[in-house]
Amino acid sequence: MFEGHDEPYIEFIKELTPPQNAITTASDAAVLFRIEGYWDAQSEFEVVEA
Repeated sequence: MFEGHDEPYIEFIKELTPPQNAITTASDAAVLFRIEGYWDAQSEFEVVEA
C-alpha cells in the first residue's frame, strides 16, 4: 500500500527472453536515435551514404 492511495500496489515479475536484435547497452550509439515505435527500422543517423 502507498500512503494516499486506496488500492494495493502489486508488482509483477516475468522472465522474458529478448529477441536476437534487442537494443541493449552494447548496441551501437546510433541505434539509440531510432524513432520510438520503429525500433526495427534504421534511422537517418545509421544510414551510411556511399
